Amino acid sequence: HLAATTGGLADALDGPVDAELLEGAVGILRALVAGGPAEDIGDYPDAPRALRRTLELVGAAPSTAEQGLLAHDVLGLLADPEDGRTAHWAPEAREGLAELARSVLADPAWPAVVEAELRSDETFWAADQLAGELGIDSFPALLDRLRRDPFDRSWWNAVRRVDAARLP
Repeated sequence: HLAATTGGLADALDGPVDAELLEGAVGILRALVAGGPAEDIGDYPDAPRALRRTLELVGAAPSTAEQGLLAHDVLGLLADPEDGRTAHWAPEAREGLAELARSVLADPAWPAVVEAELRSDETFWAADQLAGELGIDSFPALLDRLRRDPFDRSWWNAVRRVDAARLP
C-alpha cells in the first residue's frame, strides 16, 4: 500500500510504461489483492484505475505468468460478493475490470508464456500456478524438475497430479 500510494503507482501507469514498471505494478497490485495484516486493495483509492491500466498493458502483450496471475486474482476478488474490499468501487468499474481480466486470460499467448516459464527456476512456481488456472498440464515439467533434482520441492505438486493414466 505504501509503495502504491507514496510511489504514485496509478499516475506512473498513465505515462510511458517500461517492462520494469509493469512488473513492479503487477507485484504491488498482486500483494494488495492478496491482502494481509496491513492495508490492502480496499484501502488503495486508485486501485480500480491502477488495475485497469495494468491489465490493459498486460493484455496488449502478455509476457509473464505473474501478469496472468494478476488477472486471475482480480477475477477472484471481484467474484466474491462477501469481500467488502471492492464494495465502494463503482459497479461499472467492477464489471469493466472483470471483463478486462477475462479478456486478458483468454489471450492465446498464455500457453507459450507458461511453457517458457516452466523451464526457468526463477519463474517456475508462478508458471505452474497459472498453468493450473488455465487448464494447462504442467505435470511433464514437474517430472522434468524431479529428474534433474530428486530433492526438488516439486514432489507434492507432482504426486497430487498423478492419476491412473500416468502410473506405469
